[in-house]
Amino acid sequence: MEHSDKIVQSKKKQEILRLSNEESNRVTKECLQTALIYLMDEKPFDRITITELVKRAGVSRTAFYRNYISKEALLGEICTKLHYHILQEMRPISRKN
Repeated sequence: MEHSDKIVQSKKKQEILRLSNEESNRVTKECLQTALIYLMDEKPFDRITITELVKRAGVSRTAFYRNYISKEALLGEICTKLHYHILQEMRPISRKN
């Protein structure tokens, strides 16, 4: 195998790894967001711990802190997504008026 072929294969492997990491982070975030929503149905936000959040989500504390600096940041992301989806749903209504 030529040196240039090895470089091309190495770049392809890096690209696949990068996509796998992005997908893994997306799934981790979804699990944490879902877990927080369910926990908030059971108890007040200020009584939810990172430990029970990661346990409910099925991820490690390291995975949590790789994606968020705090549970407030996690809640903020959930609120931002919700706000975006509400605005998307309202666009057709505002165009009719």
